[in-house]
Formats: sequence, structure tokens, C-alpha cells
Amino acid sequence: MKGEAKPVNQGRKLKVIYSLGGTGGHIFPAIALAQARRGYEHVFATLESERRRKLIEQLPVKVEVLPGGPFSLRNLAANLRGFMKALKFLREMKPDLVIATGSYACVPLAIASALLRIPLYLVEGNTIPGRAILFLTAFAKKVFLSFPKSLTYFPEKHKGKLIFSGNPVREEFWAIRDSYTSSGRLLFMGGSQGGKWINQLALTLLKRAIKSEDEDPVTSSLKDLFRTSRGITLITGDRLYQDTKAQLEELLAGEPMEFRRKVKVIPFSKE
Repeated sequence: MKGEAKPVNQGRKLKVIYSLGGTGGHIFPAIALAQARRGYEHVFATLESERRRKLIEQLPVKVEVLPGGPFSLRNLAANLRGFMKALKFLREMKPDLVIATGSYACVPLAIASALLRIPLYLVEGNTIPGRAILFLTAFAKKVFLSFPKSLTYFPEKHKGKLIFSGNPVREEFWAIRDSYTSSGRLLFMGGSQGGKWINQLALTLLKRAIKSEDEDPVTSSLKDLFRTSRGITLITGDRLYQDTKAQLEELLAGEPMEFRRKVKVIPFSKE
């Protein structure tokens, strides 16, 4: 296409830089894409965060930490520093393409890539696209969406860029899926930050399964499911862990040990 920057690594290993947010929903898709293309050189760029350290510090990829924060006057200086560092970083790395997975954290590097005419691709894992993805669509070559409904949130002029691809899934998921299927365990999870609604739903269903004396079809099915399963795992998210654990302990107080052993609650899992 006329005016388009040519790949700078012709004849060499393709180099991809991922511009990431700090939560699992932004980091895990990038890990999945890197796993799917092991012959490429992968570099992750993101803000400093505890979640980032937990998820990617052990990965065999280069990690570049950029300054920045949510868009506000208070963070203006940090974001400008992040943008200037992103420009310098991209000029040094000379990637073939940049993939951004959303959140304010990915914006400085994504804009820098557009200014340097490095092809930019976006990956949106949510049903409702975030503001960063919507803003960056104007600079992107393609936008990969996880849900068909997401197509309706973009301006008509950008429809040609949108691809319903589904969400990239890491290799580890298939292993844990098979183990859960074969073991008969039930899993409740709401992402790396947890989901209060999902946590409460799990507790409500569990209470109905072990406390209710009703014999309606739904309650009977829940009782059978809990009785026949080998256990329940609830991943709460770090922020909601202590409160959910306290509610669970109150719910299971006085119940037989066989019931208590069936329920496992954890704040987070890298699997």
C-alpha cells in the first residue's frame, strides 16, 4: 500500500512488540499470541505493576517498563515521559509490528508506533471496547475482537478494520481444562482482578446446594452437581479474596468436613 512503512527485519526473525495493560485480561492474550508464534522475537512493553511482575517476569521475553498512568493532569508529565521513552524504544528495537491489547497503559507506545509508521494491530478482549481501543482504532491496521457484539461500538468508517477472531487462549488453558474435565471439578473465576458478581453467584449457588431444603428442579440439580463433583474452585481476585473467604467460612461453618474439603478458594492463579 502506498505510504506504508516496509518491515525493517526482512530476511530475519520477525520482531513483535506488545503494548500491554497491567491486568490479566491485557497480558494473557499477548502471552497466547507469543506462544502461537515461537519463531518470532517477542517484546512486552507495559507499566510497572505488581500484577505485571506476577504474570510475565518469568517469561522468556524481553520486558520494557514505561512510565505513565491514567490520563489526568496529575499524570501528564509521566505520560509525556512514557511517550518519549516509547519513541526512543521503538527506534532502537525496530519492530516489524506492534500489538496493543488495551488500557491507558498501551496508548503512548501505540501512538508512537503510528508516528513512526510501524504497523499497529489491536486486540480487544471485552464485549464493550475500552476507550483506549476505540481511540487507537484510527491509527490501527486491524482490530481483532473477541465478541460479535463488539462490532457495534465502532464508527462506521472503521468497520473495514474490524475482525471477529475470538480471544487468544494460552496453551496452559487446555491443560487445566482437561484436568478439570477429568477430575469433575467446578471452576468459578472473574479474571485476574476478580469479579464481585461472580464471587457472589458462586456463594449463592453453593448455599442453595448445601443449605436449602427445597426440592425444586434447580435446587435438586445444584445438590446433585455438588454431591457428584470432586470439588469447587473459586478464584476471587486479590482485592476480593479476604471478604469472599470470610463469607465462605461463615457459610461452611458447622458443615461436615467432606463438604469443607470440597471447596477451594484462592485469590489468583497463573494457570
